[in-house]
Amino acid sequence: MSNSALPPQNRTPVGKQMSHLDPTGGLKLQVCEDCNTVQYPPRELCKHCLGTKLTWVKIEAGGTVLACTTLFTSLEPYFRERSPWRIGTVKLDCGPVLMTHVAASCHRRDARVHVMLARDDGGSAVLVAVPESAVNGIGEEKSVVELMALE
Repeated sequence: MSNSALPPQNRTPVGKQMSHLDPTGGLKLQVCEDCNTVQYPPRELCKHCLGTKLTWVKIEAGGTVLACTTLFTSLEPYFRERSPWRIGTVKLDCGPVLMTHVAASCHRRDARVHVMLARDDGGSAVLVAVPESAVNGIGEEKSVVELMALE
């Protein structure tokens, strides 16, 4: 396997702000200062009240897997070299539904997970759903591939 390929780096300007967040500081998402609605994906206006005062706030990262799939092929060289690759949607307890990478043991619907901010091999921020039981033992920053291997 060649490690020359990097994951796709296309992000919106607001989405790139996630890459400046510290992954060891917990999951941070935008929250509207006017109505307290948690936002995802990152945006310029609140999805509830159209307010413009959105700040990055540490939120509770517990949630439930809504759906999960395993990709066995990809047009992106990075993922093609590392397939199979698990992705899924997670509904956070605080409201939003996130598209995440999914750890090995979290592949079933209704699994309880903890969503973590991590860096991909290109340095961009990504979200990874890991087992709730593994959160206390993780400690220092881990790569996406390391997090996805958690049992």
